Amino acid sequence: MRNLDHIRRLSHALRLVVALGIVAFIAVPPLLWSEPAWLRTTSTLSEHMPATLAVWQQWVGGAVATAGGLVGVWMLSALWRLFGLYGQGRIFERENVLALRQFGLGLIAYALTSVVLTTLLVLILTITAPVGQRILEITVDHGQVSTLILGSVFMVIGRVMDEGRLLREEQATII
Repeated sequence: MRNLDHIRRLSHALRLVVALGIVAFIAVPPLLWSEPAWLRTTSTLSEHMPATLAVWQQWVGGAVATAGGLVGVWMLSALWRLFGLYGQGRIFERENVLALRQFGLGLIAYALTSVVLTTLLVLILTITAPVGQRILEITVDHGQVSTLILGSVFMVIGRVMDEGRLLREEQATII
């Protein structure tokens, strides 16, 4: 029982961290794109930024970046649900498995969409440059690959947990 109490307390704390992550995924992209100077100093895209950024570039760039944030929100919503279940003391249940799989799928989706979104953002930043200086950059970095692998690991762990759940249900029917 002591271990379950520890899981409950930790789950409540992690749920708070996840909530902060959700807020960040929603709030940070529009904030960054609303202020080009801030974007220039904090973004990995700064090397592609023109001296001046047109208002339409800020709006479109902010919208594209926010779309990526929404994938992150969907991913973290699964963790929010999972830690809520753990906080209730519910461990090997179908809902846990579904939440864990959604989180794994969310990691995979986040890794894949970040490749596309980075390409779009670089294009948005350089589209006003003279012909020959516009950039179409398609990159896959180690962070995206690691996130893809981690998402796959969570998908497998979800399947393993589902097997544990089925075994527990089977044992409950044996007298």
